[in-house]
Amino acid sequence: MKPNRKAIPKATEHQVREQCGQACANPACRKWNTATHELHHIDGDRSRSVIENLILMCANCHSEEGQGIISTAQVMTWKRMAEFGYLPPPAGHEPVSRTTMRDNHGVIADHVENLTIKQTKDKSGKSVPLPGTVGAHPDMRDYANYLSKRYIDWRKKGIAMGIDKRRFSPASAQGILCEGFGSQSSLIVPQTHFHKWVTQAQGKIDATVWGKINPHRNYHTWEEHLAQRHG
Repeated sequence: MKPNRKAIPKATEHQVREQCGQACANPACRKWNTATHELHHIDGDRSRSVIENLILMCANCHSEEGQGIISTAQVMTWKRMAEFGYLPPPAGHEPVSRTTMRDNHGVIADHVENLTIKQTKDKSGKSVPLPGTVGAHPDMRDYANYLSKRYIDWRKKGIAMGIDKRRFSPASAQGILCEGFGSQSSLIVPQTHFHKWVTQAQGKIDATVWGKINPHRNYHTWEEHLAQRHG
């Protein structure tokens, strides 16, 4: 059973609305219509009405989340985008006067499904990872890149040996490994979902044609990875 809903303090509601720019937090929507907006409890605990657990969504997107069409991982990514001002301007409106809202100057785009996350660049021109994502955590990022490369290598090995007849493009690897996570890149997966992503990625490596017949282990573990990096 879901916990009983507690009244959301007006001050908290105002903070969440401001954080989301008074528009639906779904970057592909960004609908501006406060009459239909609803505050969504990200972790499903309706009694935990704190700003960290709340996000603004239009009634339609909120309904799709309830039906499972929109995943929790997607919502968590949108929350991170809202917290750091990466959400696009509200549809049909100029950006609200939120000091952390980014404009289009000095930014590049990363794609999450059909969504666009704008990330700032550092002085060297390198994109800055979105805080709270796998890409922002050095150890997680390195292990995610390792598993992604291993998946690509294992698919290529099977094809080269003539035992894997399926068509494969290395560019599709990230999408395959991130199925169900609301992302086309492991580096944009929320850190809170990292271990779940690792389990899925390892399973997909094991399920490759070469992975099934490889006489040796298909990859080293997360714990072994940390030991290698930090001794």
